[in-house]
Amino acid sequence: MGAARRLDASRWHALVRLGSVSDETLATLRERGVNVLAYMPGGVFASLPAGASLEGAGVAWAVALDPAQKISSLLDTDADGLSDFVVEFHGDVPQADQRTIALRSGFLWKERADLLLNHLLVTGSSRRLTRLAEWDEVAYIFPAMDASRQAGPLYACGGAVTRAGPVPQAVPVIGNGWDGPGLGAANLSWSFLNMTAKLPADTVRAEVARALAEWSKYVQVNFSPIAGAFPRTIAVSFVTGNHGDGYPFTSPSQLAHTFYPWPVNPEPIAGDMHFDDVESWHVGADIDLFSLALHEAGHALGLGHSDDPNDVMYPYYRKVTGLSAGDIAAIRTLYLARSAPQTLTLTVAPPSAVTSSPSVALTGTVSGGSGETTIQWTTSAGASGTVAGGASWAIAAVPLATGTNTITVSASDTAGNRASQSFTVTRTAVIPTPPVKASPPTLTVTSPASSNAGTTAPTITIAGSASSSAGLSRITWTAPLGSGTASGLAQWNTGPVPLMIGANSIVIRATDVNGATAWRSLMVTRF
Repeated sequence: MGAARRLDASRWHALVRLGSVSDETLATLRERGVNVLAYMPGGVFASLPAGASLEGAGVAWAVALDPAQKISSLLDTDADGLSDFVVEFHGDVPQADQRTIALRSGFLWKERADLLLNHLLVTGSSRRLTRLAEWDEVAYIFPAMDASRQAGPLYACGGAVTRAGPVPQAVPVIGNGWDGPGLGAANLSWSFLNMTAKLPADTVRAEVARALAEWSKYVQVNFSPIAGAFPRTIAVSFVTGNHGDGYPFTSPSQLAHTFYPWPVNPEPIAGDMHFDDVESWHVGADIDLFSLALHEAGHALGLGHSDDPNDVMYPYYRKVTGLSAGDIAAIRTLYLARSAPQTLTLTVAPPSAVTSSPSVALTGTVSGGSGETTIQWTTSAGASGTVAGGASWAIAAVPLATGTNTITVSASDTAGNRASQSFTVTRTAVIPTPPVKASPPTLTVTSPASSNAGTTAPTITIAGSASSSAGLSRITWTAPLGSGTASGLAQWNTGPVPLMIGANSIVIRATDVNGATAWRSLMVTRF
């Protein structure tokens, strides 16, 4: 029993058919020394000790896969020339053994730290693939992404998860979907349990809603936003590390994971999507939230991974704008195809083309389509937001940058219908009016009548007038024998100013509310 060749003769890998994939059955297998590695519909992939007895363990049969079953149908084993392939090994095969097996089969590997731990990127002849697949430790071989994608960073999806562990690459569909056996329709809810601070909350909601709506374009699955986690709800959470579901985020290359529909995964976690909040999330650039959410939503609906590097469901993410023909064909094996979408009509009352205001208000209407409608707006300056749509809608303030602003308003419904309009608004720069320089106060001394005066008295009282367009604050005086504040403003007098024998220089100063001053001086001689 087992493949013809294997490095470790003490164990062999098999597809184990179970009467029930339950926690009790899995525990019994582990007690027999069986290492459960991955989930398969109706059973598991496992590593078994040589000569292990499975009697009474709930096992219908256990069989090693034929080498031909391990090679993707997209690969031609008679093709000439060298090509790149991804080899998926069973989860318990050490990386050193992976490389040994590749070399012994005539393949060279390419070192990639961003591959999944049980994946090896190899180069070799298609004619040697069967020889490679003969190894017990090899689980599956499928096409590699093209060289241009290999040149940049790779972002891997570990696959959706189940109570029996991850799902291997060879399984494209898990379970019957939310509609049960056959092709039917499904109505699901979705919600956020934990939001990220890496992007504006409205932007995150809009990108996830757009990803769900993309699947709804092609099959009769409708999504309605709610608050909280309930049965038949895809709960979206941004979490870190060990977040309580038994599948902690510990690898820097693991961006997200998702749980399959009930009954493959139990409620309330069935269909939930978890994103690693340690990552740097973006819109329109790596790591692109829409692209990740579109892939994970495929898992939440029941899809496994695709062998085609052009599909969204390929196990290595890439930035995309929608589903491929392969993705659409795959999801239509689970759900009823949607008929031609109903036209969604969006109208926007155009704002003024030129304004000096820092923001502009928008209003409009939506008609047609199917289900709940959402309005999303974006600007060329990077601002964005979301409002609920309806027969009429309003956006209170779209911020404007100085210069030309391109504003795009889009409407989308839960059936995946979309409509959009774009227009430009030019915000003119406001040139501030330079402040008028205030005139300094005016100050006049009316008594004594001359700026040179004489007296035999020990004091003198000085009087006069003052004015200021800004408003007077105070009138003060200084003399050799003291200083003080005059009484009055427009008409003022100092009161008795003490004089010393001889010449006394006295300065009168008027100050306005802005701090501007004017002054006058006089010389008083005491005989």
